[in-house]
Amino acid sequence: MRDMRKTRERLDYNVNHDLLTGLYNRRYVEEYIASHNINFAIGMLDIDDFKHINDMYGHHLGDVVLKTVSDAFVNHLEEGQLAVRWGGEEFILLFPDYTVPQAQDKINEICRIISSSAINEDGAKIYVTLTAGVCDGNSLNFEEAVRNADNLLYYGKRHGKNQVVAT
Repeated sequence: MRDMRKTRERLDYNVNHDLLTGLYNRRYVEEYIASHNINFAIGMLDIDDFKHINDMYGHHLGDVVLKTVSDAFVNHLEEGQLAVRWGGEEFILLFPDYTVPQAQDKINEICRIISSSAINEDGAKIYVTLTAGVCDGNSLNFEEAVRNADNLLYYGKRHGKNQVVAT
């Protein structure tokens, strides 16, 4: 019985979490939004030049970067805020009951912390920056909010990277 319960708990965890980073996954956040009637600001973040990191240092170090960035999100978010690995090197940060300026300030703070600390692994010393798009999700369905945040993110990528762009 005990082994079955542990197996069930592990399966439940795996269904809702990204196995590399331990963050919530896309499936979880979509179900969370559908089942909670909340006001929120949303940030979509992307690691700048991640392909270059993988190409130059290998996928192992790319995984270390993903895990380090994910840990920074978890360590600097407040209770009730969600960090989600959306896919590849893209993440969503969900801020219930936050305004866009509040979420933008929080994301700027987290991005500064991440970019100011080198990742030291296998003799490599890497500094990582992120670009983010932040918008209000209150008057939109979740898909529209994600699309808007993504558009803002890519505006930031096209205009210099290493910045947080908000509506």
